[in-house]
Parts: sequence; structure tokens; C-alpha cells
Amino acid sequence: MDTDLTRLTFPAAMSLALGQSRLSRDDVATAMGWSPSQAYRFFNEGDNYWPSLPSVPRLCSVLGNTIILQWMSANACCLGVTRAATLEPESFVLGLGRLFKEMGDVAEVGSVAISDGKITRDEAKKLMKELRDVAVELMDLMASTEMVQ
Repeated sequence: MDTDLTRLTFPAAMSLALGQSRLSRDDVATAMGWSPSQAYRFFNEGDNYWPSLPSVPRLCSVLGNTIILQWMSANACCLGVTRAATLEPESFVLGLGRLFKEMGDVAEVGSVAISDGKITRDEAKKLMKELRDVAVELMDLMASTEMVQ
């Protein structure tokens, strides 16, 4: 992963981990044994409600990635350090290109899915995968341009 995790907030890291997991919020909540209200709070970026530290390894296992642990490690080394992100035009344009490519993939899969006037379960799964790819690319792009607080 090329994302500088020190540039992400914890909610953004959670979103990135969820996006890379290819699971829905409901799937993760069920696997973790969270109630619907807990799941809503965990995934609501405006809510200061986080998984307990002992549950993080299991959450990483459910998500199938270690982004949350990597975020914790990266940010533990940088506490109290504020850096302004520099926006390099070439990197930004390349990031936009990757984002637009993923958006094109959504359009292509969507076009095929609706061509017969109905969307099958498999087509819906493909569309959701493509949408998650857009979300991951967008989070990467946003992370490269945010300021660390």
C-alpha cells in the first residue's frame, strides 16, 4: 500500500480498511458481533466511537488486512508532529487518473449490468467491488492532500 497512513485520520483509516476488505459494514458487524447501533457508531466518521484495543486484532482478521494496525503504528511514531502536506501537481494528476480509471470501470460494469433491464446478484456484487475500488482510490488521493493534525 502506498498510502501515507500518518496523513489519515482514524475514521479515514477505518474506511480504507473496510474498502480494501471488500466486505459490507453489515458483514463486518455480524462477524464482530456488533449490534446495528454499535456498527453505525464504529463506521460513522463523525462519531468518536472506536473499537476497543483488544478487539483490533480480531477486526483486522475479519477485514482481511492490517491497515488499522499499520495506522496505529505509523501514528504512534509521529504523535505531536504536524506536517503540512505538499501537493505535488504531477502526483495529484496521476491520482486523479487512477480515480477516473476506477470510475470508468464502474461505468463499464454498470452499463453491462443494466443492458437487459435488470441487475443480477452477481452483477450487483461486481458493481459493489468496482465502487469500493473507487472509494479506496479516492481515500488514497484525499490522504495525499490532507494536512496531518
